[in-house]
Amino acid sequence: MYGVAKRIVRSDLGVADGMRAMVAECERRLPDPDWKRFLALDFEADVARLRAWLRHAADSPPPPELTGLWFGFTMPMGPAGEVLCDLELHADIYDPDDDWAGGHGWEPARPDAESVALAGIYLIAGRPDREQPLGNYAEYPLCFAYAGLAIRQLLGEPWADGLLGSAKGRVAVLGWDCGGDEIVVGTLRREGFLPGPVPRSLLPKPPPKPNLSRDLGKGVRWFEMKPPALADTLVLLAKAVDRRRRPVNLATFVRGHRVSGAPAQGVRFVKRSDGAVSDLLFAHPDPVPVARSSAADLLESLAPDDVQRIPARIRGIDESFDVLNVVTVRSCVDESRSRFTRYGDDVAPHLRGKIVYFRELVLDEQRIDGADVFRIPQRLQSIFVSAAVAEALKANDVAGVEFWPIGG
Repeated sequence: MYGVAKRIVRSDLGVADGMRAMVAECERRLPDPDWKRFLALDFEADVARLRAWLRHAADSPPPPELTGLWFGFTMPMGPAGEVLCDLELHADIYDPDDDWAGGHGWEPARPDAESVALAGIYLIAGRPDREQPLGNYAEYPLCFAYAGLAIRQLLGEPWADGLLGSAKGRVAVLGWDCGGDEIVVGTLRREGFLPGPVPRSLLPKPPPKPNLSRDLGKGVRWFEMKPPALADTLVLLAKAVDRRRRPVNLATFVRGHRVSGAPAQGVRFVKRSDGAVSDLLFAHPDPVPVARSSAADLLESLAPDDVQRIPARIRGIDESFDVLNVVTVRSCVDESRSRFTRYGDDVAPHLRGKIVYFRELVLDEQRIDGADVFRIPQRLQSIFVSAAVAEALKANDVAGVEFWPIGG
């Protein structure tokens, strides 16, 4: 139903007509008497509520370098303990190659929409008085359709250019804050809102492809380790459980410290997509490296003090893996030679003055202090390795990773 919801969101239908079309298609595929209940929800009244929410957000728009507006579905608890649905707004740099749900570079004073219609969809879909309610058969397509239609309508209204601030454009993306499917609703520009794909002028220029042999020959000493952009590489879901089948927050493995307790005893992943099984895989959205035992053995031998190995299994794959939890963090950015942008005063207080993103990153070798695999506090999701580690992984034909040169 993702394709149907996406098509309706990008159509010319208004909110009410679009929801009638979405409900009709759902009912055609799965006949059920509860579908008519969704059409009784007052979508137009809720759009007015969302309008007031976004107009308030437009009073203090994001900094111009944050080119993405992320409308993320959240699942708050209702007063009786029931699971509801809502929207949260934040902004960060838009990159079409990323599973972009992560960074909260900016958020309004009131990030949550408190949508009555989204909550109503969840309440009807999960009716406790039914033995088999519609559940996700209704929640997924109807929430996507309603929120997308409402965002498209509201960002097309004259006041919405207040959300631009001094930016030339911002991409509106709708999806789940916990990771998963997303829809590019359109792009907010000075000329108005353009539904659908992002204009080429707002897409970041792709950097040159890495070439480890060339870069080593040039004397590059430090590299950022990244997953390759290969369609046939297996990518893991942002979903893992411990041995007791309790959810594991993957952000635990990108904080730069040793993990203890149940997650350290072992985790089990679910595949996000089928494809070739590489020596190194990456769980998203952070990304978390997961290595075949042979590759983990090699990396441990090269940097025994920098990496914690955590046993891992992947559902449907009969092999042993390890999560590579990089525990070394070095404050080694050479700010005098790096090029970066800092947050201004129009963001949450805890972000003011911090670095938003690097246009060029240069490291200070003295402050790396002998580490071979490490993170930096300004960008904990990134993993950096020495030339010796990169060369050893390449020499042993470890597949599933690329090495991007870093200055220093």
